[in-house]
Amino acid sequence: MTEKCTLTLNREDVLQIRDALAERLHVWFNTVRYIQGESGGSDFPDLADCDNAREAELVAGHYADIIAAIDDQIS
Repeated sequence: MTEKCTLTLNREDVLQIRDALAERLHVWFNTVRYIQGESGGSDFPDLADCDNAREAELVAGHYADIIAAIDDQIS
């Protein structure tokens, strides 16, 4: 089991962290689309470095899970 960590931050700071995670999620989602050939590289100015679409999907899913956990705790 993964060790839990408790942070005490201002709500505004938590929302800034959430926004940054959402931006990284967007990059990983675009990486999946790019690897799957959905569009050309110029459509995706920022792509993550990974070997395959499955890896990118797993990372994107992890970011989505973190965002969901934050949303559950701040709502």
